[in-house]
Amino acid sequence: MPDETEETEVSEGDDCQEEISATQGEVLKFTSAALKYAGKGGKKLKNYNKYARIGEKYHLRFKMIKCNQALVKTILHSYGFEQCSSKNSNCNIIWTGSHLKPHVLRTMASWQRVNHFPRSFLLTRKDKLYECLGRAQTLFGSSYNIVPEFFVTPKDYRKFVEHFNAQSHGLKPFIVKPVASSRGNGIFIIQSPGDIPLGSPMLVSRYIENPYLLNGHKFDLRLYVLVTSFYPLVAYIYSEGLARFASEKYSNSAKSYEQHFSHLTNYSLNKNNGKFIRNESADTEDCGHKWTLGALLRKLQSNGVDVNLLMVRVEDVVLKALFSVQGQIAAASKNVVAHSKCCFELFGFDILVDTDLKPWLLEVNLSPSLSCDTPLDLQLKSSLVCNVLTLAAVPLVPQKYIEGRLPTSCGTFIFFTTSFADKLFWDNEKRYISKDAALFIAQRLKKKSIRCLSPSFSPTKIYTNNKERSRNILERWKMEFDRLGAFVPLFPRENSFYLYSYLMEDYDTVNWDARLFEDIYGSISSDSFSEETVKLVQKELMDCENIVKISSLSKSVREALMPSLEMAERYTSRMTKPGIKYANKLPKLRPELRKRSDSFEETESKLRPLVANYDDVVFATSLQIDHAAFEKTPVDETNPKIPLAELSEIIALKTPTGLLSENKTRQDLHTGSDENAEPILAVQF
Repeated sequence: MPDETEETEVSEGDDCQEEISATQGEVLKFTSAALKYAGKGGKKLKNYNKYARIGEKYHLRFKMIKCNQALVKTILHSYGFEQCSSKNSNCNIIWTGSHLKPHVLRTMASWQRVNHFPRSFLLTRKDKLYECLGRAQTLFGSSYNIVPEFFVTPKDYRKFVEHFNAQSHGLKPFIVKPVASSRGNGIFIIQSPGDIPLGSPMLVSRYIENPYLLNGHKFDLRLYVLVTSFYPLVAYIYSEGLARFASEKYSNSAKSYEQHFSHLTNYSLNKNNGKFIRNESADTEDCGHKWTLGALLRKLQSNGVDVNLLMVRVEDVVLKALFSVQGQIAAASKNVVAHSKCCFELFGFDILVDTDLKPWLLEVNLSPSLSCDTPLDLQLKSSLVCNVLTLAAVPLVPQKYIEGRLPTSCGTFIFFTTSFADKLFWDNEKRYISKDAALFIAQRLKKKSIRCLSPSFSPTKIYTNNKERSRNILERWKMEFDRLGAFVPLFPRENSFYLYSYLMEDYDTVNWDARLFEDIYGSISSDSFSEETVKLVQKELMDCENIVKISSLSKSVREALMPSLEMAERYTSRMTKPGIKYANKLPKLRPELRKRSDSFEETESKLRPLVANYDDVVFATSLQIDHAAFEKTPVDETNPKIPLAELSEIIALKTPTGLLSENKTRQDLHTGSDENAEPILAVQF
C-alpha cells in the first residue's frame, strides 16, 4: 500500500449520464490507494472523499457471515460501503467464511456478489480433494501424479496397512492430517499404521522426504487462485504469492519427525517458535521465514534453477486440481445460482517443491488467510483483495432499482395465489410494497408459471439462447482481461484448450469451454496439435528428474508451451518499488467511514459488553443473537459439546438452537477456514 495513489474508474459526469451508465454495466474498480484516504490523516489530502463518495452515492452495502476479515472490511468501508446485518438481503457483496445455502443462492440478484461457489468444498476439504484427484488419476494415469499416495481412514485403513506392509525399500514415513482441520492442527508423521487414530476421518499420505531446501530450511508456496466461473472455467493466478519457511533446519532422520518446527511450514505454528524471524519491512521481500514468491524465484534463479519451467509446472498442478472438480461444481452452480456472475472464489493453493523441482499439491484452502501480521502481508494482501474485488465486477446500481426488487423469499414460492400476495407484504428496514402491487405481481407470475407448463421446445430458441449466452460470456471475459491488475490468466490461455481438453469432463450439452476458447482465439482446428504432441507435453511436464531446463524440452513441446513460458516471467518481478514508503499496518478508519446499518448496530450492542476483543469476533447469525440468553459464566466442563482441551476462558451464549461460545484461547473451530483465518464464534449443536 504505497503512498502513491491511483484514480478510480468511476466517472463524474452528470447524474443522468451516471445513472444510465450504471444500469448498462458500469462496475467498480478497487485500488489499495483508497486506504490512504480512509485513515485519520486522509482528511489532509486533496479530494479526500474521492473513494468514499462512490459507496455513499450508490448506497453500497456488504455483510460478513461466519468470518471477520478486517482487511476486506477496511477496503469496503474506504469505498463508502455500509456493513449490514445478515437479515438484510439488499447488499451488494456477501463475504462469508462458509458456503451459502442453495435457497439463498437461488434468490440472489444479478448485481449481488458472493465469495464462494456451491460445492467448492470438493476442492478445499482434504479428503474430498484427494478423492477427486484419485478418480482423475484412475482415468488419466500418470498425468495426475500431482499428489503423493494417500488413504482416507478409517474407511481405507485395511488398504493402508496392506500398502504399508508391502513396502520393499524400507519403511517410509506417512503424514496424517485431519480432513477438515486448518492452521497445522492435528498433523503428525507416523512410521506405523497403529499410530493412526480411527475415531475421526484422517488423510494419510506419503511424506515427501526430499523437499527442496534453502539455507537448510524446508518451505512451501502459497498461491492465490481466483475463479470467476466454473462453466466455462475462467481462472487466474495472482502474480505474487508467499514462500513460508519452517523455522528450524530440516532433518530427515526418524528422530526428528516430532519436531514440527522442522517439518511443518504452517505460519500459525512457526510464529510461536522463539527462532521465528518476522518480516519488518515490506520492501525487504526475502527476509525472515516468510518471503514473497517473487523473492524466492529470484533466489532459485540465482542458484541455476529454470524458474519459468518450474512455474509452468506449478500452473499445470493448479489446473489439474481445478479440472478434477469442475464438472461437479459447474453442475451445482447451474442448478442453484440464478446468475452465473454472482459467484467468485479466491483459493489458497499450497505447493511443495522437492529436490527434483517437482511441485506437489498439499492442499487447497477455503477462505485463505487475509490477516496482515507483517508489512509484507499488508502490501501483498491489500493489493490482492482489491484485484479480487475488481475482477468480481461489482456493478454500480442506483438505489431505486435495488429497492424495487422483490424480496428474497419470492424466488422460492411455487404456488401463486392470493395468499402469495399477502406474503409479498413485508417490512425490510421500513420499506414496503403495497398489497395491490403485490397482488398484481402475483397474478403475472401465475400466468407465466402456467405458460411454462406447456411444451415450449424450439431448436431455434435454444440456438438463440446459447448464442446470447456465448456473447455474454465473451463480453465478461473481455472485461476481466482489461482489469487483470496483478493477476495472470491461467485458463483459458492461448493453446490451453488444445493441451488440456482431454482432461475436462462434459458437464453440459454445450461445451462452453470450447466455445469461449474459439471466441477468443479462433476456430479450434484438429491440425493445431496432434494427439502425440499433447501426450508428449504431459510426459515432459511430469518428467521433472530429466527435463530440468526449457532447452531440454522437445521442439514441439516448447512451441506448445511458449505462451505459458512467456507468461511465467511475471512471477519473478518485484512486488515493491525502491524509494517508496509502505504502510506497516492497516489504517484506523475515520469514524464517518465505519458505517453500519441499524440492525447490525443493534446486534453488536448486545454482545460488545460481554466479549473481550469484540472487534476480532464474528457472530453466527443475527437471528440466533436476537434470541440469545447471555451468560458470562464458565462453561461446565462436563458439557460434551465442547472438548475439554478448549476450555480455558469461555463466554457462553445460550440460544434456542444450541450453544454459542467464544474461546479466548482463539482455537479456530470453523473447519472450513484457512490456517491463518481470524478467530470466529463457534456454534456447537
